[in-house]
Amino acid sequence: MSERIPNKSNEKVIRERGIDPVDYDFQEPTPDVKLAIREALKGVIKRNPDTTVVLKKKDLTVPVDLSRRSFLIKGALGVAGITVGGTLINEGLKNILLDYGLEDDDFKESENEKVESIPGSSERFEAEMLGYKALMNLRKDEVLFVDENNIPVGEPVRFEDFVVDRSLVRRDGAGDYLLTPGRMNLVGIPEGGIAGEWLDYVREKVQEKYPNQKITSTLHNVTDFEAALKEEDEPELVEDIKSGKIVTRADIVAHFAKKKVIGAEQYNRAQYVKELVKFRDDVPDCVQNEFKRLLPGLCAQESKFNAGVKSEAVAIGVMQIIPGTWNKYGGDGEGSMSLSKQLEVAGNLMSGMYTKVQDLIGEDTLNIFREKFNTEEDFQKDFLCPVTINSYNAGEARVADAVNHFAKNFSREQIPSGKDLYLAVADHASKSNESDLLRGYKRHSREYVTKVYANADVLEEMGLLNEEEKEIV
Repeated sequence: MSERIPNKSNEKVIRERGIDPVDYDFQEPTPDVKLAIREALKGVIKRNPDTTVVLKKKDLTVPVDLSRRSFLIKGALGVAGITVGGTLINEGLKNILLDYGLEDDDFKESENEKVESIPGSSERFEAEMLGYKALMNLRKDEVLFVDENNIPVGEPVRFEDFVVDRSLVRRDGAGDYLLTPGRMNLVGIPEGGIAGEWLDYVREKVQEKYPNQKITSTLHNVTDFEAALKEEDEPELVEDIKSGKIVTRADIVAHFAKKKVIGAEQYNRAQYVKELVKFRDDVPDCVQNEFKRLLPGLCAQESKFNAGVKSEAVAIGVMQIIPGTWNKYGGDGEGSMSLSKQLEVAGNLMSGMYTKVQDLIGEDTLNIFREKFNTEEDFQKDFLCPVTINSYNAGEARVADAVNHFAKNFSREQIPSGKDLYLAVADHASKSNESDLLRGYKRHSREYVTKVYANADVLEEMGLLNEEEKEIV
C-alpha cells in the first residue's frame, strides 16, 4: 500500500475541488515512475517561444520555454505508462508536472487542440550557457562551481583564508591550519594560480551545501586577469584593473569592445562587427541574421576584441584568423589587424564554412536531422548555425565527421531536436575515438559554441551592441 503523503499544497487543491482531504489517498509515485514522467515530458512538451516560464529545482533556476497544452501533458503521462482517469490527476504526479512550470489550467482538455508540430528543445543548450554567462560576470577574486550541465552550484566563493583543523586537509598532527588560496598580488588574485588544497576544501564545503547538484568543474578568471595585467600597450586597462574599475571578464571584453573603429568612429568594435559584416548571397537571411548576432560573441571568445592579440598559431586580430585561412578567403599578405579587412575575410569565411560543412555532411544525413525540426528556418538557426560556429574552432571536416558518426550511432528516435541536437553531436564527438578526426575533437571544441552564444548574450545585455548607442560623427 502506498504511503499517505501529507502535503498542504495538495490539500489546498483538493479542498478547492470540493473533496475532503481526509478521504483522499495521496499516493507518492515511485522513483521509476517519476523518472519516466520527467523523461517523457522532455520529449513531448512542445517548445513555444512566446510562453516563457521558470523551471525551479530546489536551489536551481533555469529558464525554459513550454507550451500550455493539456494533450501534451497527458501524452507525456501516456508515454511514461501512466493512465490518467477522471478529472483529478493524482496529486503526487501533478507535483512533478508543476516542477515544469505547468499550472492547473494545463490539465483541462480542449476539443480543438491537435499535435501540429515536433517538439523543439534547447533546454540543455541554454542551461549550459548559464555557467558561461556567469563566468563572464564572475569577479577576478572569485571561483564558481558548476555541475555536469554547466549550471552553477551555489554562489561564487571569494578568495579568502580559512582556519581549519589540520586533519581536514590531510596533514599530520593536530591543531589549527591556515588555508589560503595562494600568495595574493596587489589586485587580489593568487600569483601562479589557485592553491589546490584551498580549492578542494571550498569545493567540499559547497558540495555539502548543495548535495543534489554534483560539482564537476570549477570556473574562474585568474588566468585572464594575469594576462591583462601584462598588456603593456594598454596602460588604461592595467590601471583600471588595479583601481578596481575592471573586476570581471566582461569588463575586460568591454574595455576593448567599446573602442571606436578608426575611420568609422560612430561605431564601437562590437557594433561594427555586428552591423557591417557581409555574407554571400547564397547564405539564407535567417542564418545571416543569426551570424550577425553571434559574431561579437565569437570575437569575445577569440580575442576579447583585443586587436593586438597574436596566438601561438600566428592568428591575429579580433577574429584570430590564421595566415592560410586569411589568404584563402580574400585577405592580402600574411594578415591585417584592420577591422574592416578582418570583417571582410570573416564574412567570406563564415559563408564558405556554412556551405562546406553541409557538403561534407551530405544531404542524406542532413535530411534525417531536418525531420526533427518544424521548419527549415528552425533547422538552419538551431542546427546549422551552431555547427558552422563550431567549424570556426574545430574545422569543417572534423565537425562534419562528428555529425556523420552521430547519425550512424543513433536511431531517429534517439536524435533530439533544437540546439540540443548540436549539443548531443558535440557530446558524442568529444568522447569518441572512432576516427582520427574525432580524436582531435577535444573538450574545448565541444564547449566553444555555448561560450560564443553566452558571450553574445552578455554583450547584448551590457548594451554594447545597441543601435541607439552609436555616436553621430
